[in-house]
Amino acid sequence: MNTFDFVRKTVLLGNLDLQPSDINNFDVRWEYYPRTNEIISVSGFYKEFINPIGLFSNPAAGNAEFQWKNLEYSTVYGGEIEFKKRLDFISSKMENFSFGFNFTLVKSITPIPEDELERIRATDAYREDTRPLTGQSPYLVNSTFEYNNDSLGLNVNLTFNMFGDRLTIYSSDGRPDVYEQSRPMINFNFSKEITQRFKVKFKINNLLDPTFAQRYEYKNSSNPVYEKFSKQEANFSSYKKGRSIGLGVSYLF
Repeated sequence: MNTFDFVRKTVLLGNLDLQPSDINNFDVRWEYYPRTNEIISVSGFYKEFINPIGLFSNPAAGNAEFQWKNLEYSTVYGGEIEFKKRLDFISSKMENFSFGFNFTLVKSITPIPEDELERIRATDAYREDTRPLTGQSPYLVNSTFEYNNDSLGLNVNLTFNMFGDRLTIYSSDGRPDVYEQSRPMINFNFSKEITQRFKVKFKINNLLDPTFAQRYEYKNSSNPVYEKFSKQEANFSSYKKGRSIGLGVSYLF
């Protein structure tokens, strides 16, 4: 079955031959809890994806049609650090404040099939024989600044999130792959217990309202010495999502 993407104004083709992916996951993690509501942790991971799924452009239809297809395999590995610290060490007046931070560094590798690589190198002789796993960012950053007062039933927090450019659409005919561009995201959340059963919540998402952009790069020069100076970006799609505001109430029966 085919569907139409109203955002990109493109057609997504069905694929009856699509197979589910299997994942072998290995990880190790060290954690330390200095006090209540505090954590320090370091972790590493390695993942093997069998039959990972990626979105491919249809060469015959240009940028108008896409289809989900299986790749042979992918490997993903990396590390993560995380900490959360209460801020009363600065001042006793900040006993209800805390700050959390999380950073993940990731490397993903997906081999390009030989027949596909041959077609790609017909127009891009210096293309590498691997590419990232679709949807996998090379880094992730998350942080939270929070005020929490149990006696007042009050919680207020500001969160920040950011990811590195991530591959979203594969090209198998020599055109550049399409990448979703990095963007910062800030969200605000507020909740207050009016009674033991009644709670009010308020939130504002996407405060910065960054541009949601997908772009691809191409080279003006076939000389690898000048490659970094000759790359140019072109928009594939670009739009703003806008800010969203939510207000809710809940009552526990």
